[in-house]
Amino acid sequence: MKPRVFFSCSLHENDYPFNAIIESIILRYGFEIRGGIGRYNFSPSPIPNQMKHEMDMSECLVLAGVGRYHQLNIHNQQKTMSMSETMHSEIGMAFQKGIPIIAFLAPNVSPGNLLPNITQYINPILNNISKQYYYDPYQIDNVIHSCLSIINENRKKTENKELVDNLVKIGAVIGVSSIVLSLVNSEDNVQKNSKNNKSK
Repeated sequence: MKPRVFFSCSLHENDYPFNAIIESIILRYGFEIRGGIGRYNFSPSPIPNQMKHEMDMSECLVLAGVGRYHQLNIHNQQKTMSMSETMHSEIGMAFQKGIPIIAFLAPNVSPGNLLPNITQYINPILNNISKQYYYDPYQIDNVIHSCLSIINENRKKTENKELVDNLVKIGAVIGVSSIVLSLVNSEDNVQKNSKNNKSK
């Protein structure tokens, strides 16, 4: 079964090319994209409910972090862009659920306060000759393989827990059956003793 990913991205038309780049990367590694409210998931139910449902069905979160708001660093006067509240909410939900997060930031986008405190993230690198941004393939490869290892470990833990739960259920059924059988045998013995006493 392919690893299921919640895809956190912008729905603005201008950001579609960036989304497509990140999608092509994660699809190349064999992920199944199922989350992504408004891009992969469409429903009239409240958005927080959709987010929770899709997050519960996902094994990791991939963030295509683009800027929504301008912000200014008061210490060095550097201008950057900050991500939307929805992206920060989805990062928080993934962290709370305990699933790995693969975060790609667009050029000149600040990770904010939450993301750097819970996981590493992938920043674009500027090629000084071509003046084009690119992502380090070695970093991507390492991050994604690490993510896949975590997903496999989580699957093993889930399978082991299900096995233990099933054994407990089987044990409970066997235990109840034994008790019922003991009660039936005990009742039979009482009736036999009662008949024997009457015959004497």
